[in-house]
Amino acid sequence: MTTCTYEHRCDCPKNRTGDDCVDIADTDTLTSRCRRNYYPSVKECTTSELSCLNNCNKRGTCVSGWCHCKPGFFGADCSLSLDAEGKPELLAGTGYATRAKRPWVYVYELPPDLTTWTNTKRLDRSTHIHFYQRLLGSGARIADGDKADWYYIPIRQRMTADSRFLSEAVAYISATYPWWNRTGGSRHFVIHTGDLGADETQLGARLQAPNITWLTHWGLTMDKVFSGWKKAHRPDKDVVIPVFLTPGHFKHFGLERTPLHPLMDKQERTTTFFFAGRICGDRKPPKTGSWPNCGPRSPGYSAGVRQLVHHHHWDPPGFKVVLHEPNYGAALGSSKFCLAPLGGGHGQRQIIVSFMGCLPVCIADDVYEPFEPQYNWTQFGVRPAESDIPELHTILESVSAKEYAAKQRALRCAAQHFVYSSIVGGLFGEDGRYDAFETTLEVLRVKAEHPDAAPETYRQIDEDFDAFMDCRDPPSFSRINCSTVGESTG
Repeated sequence: MTTCTYEHRCDCPKNRTGDDCVDIADTDTLTSRCRRNYYPSVKECTTSELSCLNNCNKRGTCVSGWCHCKPGFFGADCSLSLDAEGKPELLAGTGYATRAKRPWVYVYELPPDLTTWTNTKRLDRSTHIHFYQRLLGSGARIADGDKADWYYIPIRQRMTADSRFLSEAVAYISATYPWWNRTGGSRHFVIHTGDLGADETQLGARLQAPNITWLTHWGLTMDKVFSGWKKAHRPDKDVVIPVFLTPGHFKHFGLERTPLHPLMDKQERTTTFFFAGRICGDRKPPKTGSWPNCGPRSPGYSAGVRQLVHHHHWDPPGFKVVLHEPNYGAALGSSKFCLAPLGGGHGQRQIIVSFMGCLPVCIADDVYEPFEPQYNWTQFGVRPAESDIPELHTILESVSAKEYAAKQRALRCAAQHFVYSSIVGGLFGEDGRYDAFETTLEVLRVKAEHPDAAPETYRQIDEDFDAFMDCRDPPSFSRINCSTVGESTG
């Protein structure tokens, strides 16, 4: 039971070993493999029913997350085979063609110990897996690395222990493929879903790959000593992407009834400012009328923003700052402005409140939100400085009815950029052409075409990007998925 690649590497399922995978792995070997890939026991490691990437494209059998490809096919999802000239091609015989719209992304095929052996049932954030699968479905994936604009390293990066995946992947790629050494590791990207972004990856692993682009949820550009957070984001090189919210999140937060959908009933927004959630780092209720309002444990939680907002604004008319709201989605839908603070690192509330049409109030000095600074969040939200928290009520009152209406219109487009609707389905009646996946690719396109440009200038120097971020058809390329290149080798 083996799958062999054109790099002359043959892969086995977790419990097999040897050149042809006919040998059963001994206890020590299997125990080590299982432990390295986050299985609590050998039994779970060998019996878990894990799904496979793209269901092996119906060209193989799924064996606990690993694809046993049919003869002639290979790759983590069995999408690859060799053409008559011995070159890799994607989905041969299906008419697959890499789309005309750039960027074209090459996905590295890595040993299963770095990818498909991993226990995905114990992975709470799987953005890198969804991204891998969507690259093929979108037509953005290309089999010829010489033609690629970007190179994707599809490894898990969620916590510090995952650093070994990066170290081992870089060592393998640099020894096996030509493109890492040609580019010095630039135009390569990795997705990190941890609370504190790339700072959670061990320094030694990061030094192996100083030129890669990190796609993370955490845009901290300066140390925050008070919270113990270190700079983790380089605006000229890295990209902040939205948190991946599943349909389960939509149901939990009541987002399926978003007033941004044209057919959904709209509530009157009678609450000026709303927040419901943890305020103190120790999860205890905050005090009212005195400062500090939280205990000494975890004073740097949320960079102190939640605590200060509660202290100054827990009781003004029209303001609602509480620990819990049973009808959370309805509360968002009936509020004008919603606090979208940090937590123990990156937050997801800026995404959630946007989906409900509540203007996000993001208070986080030196922290970029998703697609910032390429995208100006003040067009559809409010970005006070942390020092302005005592005057927050005055700042919100200064937003005129005309300005508020303009921000609401802009939010209808912005929200599309924050949901992975081409993966999970539409939330606002949209078709997915401007969703978070496509927006990530669009930012990477501009970054590749204008490598020396400051990210905050992208909209000024690239008219296609400017149109895309306004949810308009960019003038220089056809609608997504409607145009492809002539060669089907991808």
